[in-house]
Amino acid sequence: MARTIILKLGGSVITNKHGDTPAVETARVRAIARVLGNFRRKNPNTRIVLLHGGGSFGHPLAHRYRIAGARIIPASWRGIAATTNAMRELTTRLAGIFLGRGVPVVPLQTLGMVALARGRVAFRNAGLIKTILATGGIPLLGGDIAIADGIRSAIVSADTLAAAFAAVIPGASVFFATDITGVFSHFPPARGARPIPFLNQKMIRTMLSGKKTSPSRHDVTGGMMGKLRAVEYLHGHRILIFDGRDPRFLARALRGGFPGTVIRL
Repeated sequence: MARTIILKLGGSVITNKHGDTPAVETARVRAIARVLGNFRRKNPNTRIVLLHGGGSFGHPLAHRYRIAGARIIPASWRGIAATTNAMRELTTRLAGIFLGRGVPVVPLQTLGMVALARGRVAFRNAGLIKTILATGGIPLLGGDIAIADGIRSAIVSADTLAAAFAAVIPGASVFFATDITGVFSHFPPARGARPIPFLNQKMIRTMLSGKKTSPSRHDVTGGMMGKLRAVEYLHGHRILIFDGRDPRFLARALRGGFPGTVIRL
């Protein structure tokens, strides 16, 4: 079976997440594209799923329109449309950068590819994604709006998408490129603190117990705790959380190294 890597690029890595206007960190994305392109040339049989967060494009709008969990009425569509349009723009801009480096990403709109049924991700067109992967393409999806149970709008984070892909791809490696060097016992980490090198399920559950996150305009998807909740039950996968702002760490991860926090469940 071909090796599969699910790579999620955090919104804080690819955009100026705390800026007042949406902005792509173009130089950083180009560096990531260069690393991924070099890896692909040396490992043409490795399948890659590329995901990205919303950063300064998606989070402020989703927060402004209070999209998460809202029952859909005619007035809902203004907020849904504005948010998914912003995410479409971000996906398109990222695709342009990757394609410019020879990385064959195929931009897909999450709203049209994913739905939620009783809280679980359901792929609407899994056959298309399988075809892209099997024939050497790289599906590119971002966190976005999804329709839940046919009646509500919901936010599907790229972290959730990463876990959903891993659940249907046995043995896939799952990489989270973030704006921090790994998982720490306390957030924000104290100055000089080092990330936890290894986490198992018991440790994750201890960290999650009593931890609650409140959505903000900068992050409506839960931050680091959202990542840990997403992967809590992903048995049989190599999961790595690392600093994606330095492309050398991504290169090390792709080579099988451990530049951050490793999770084994």
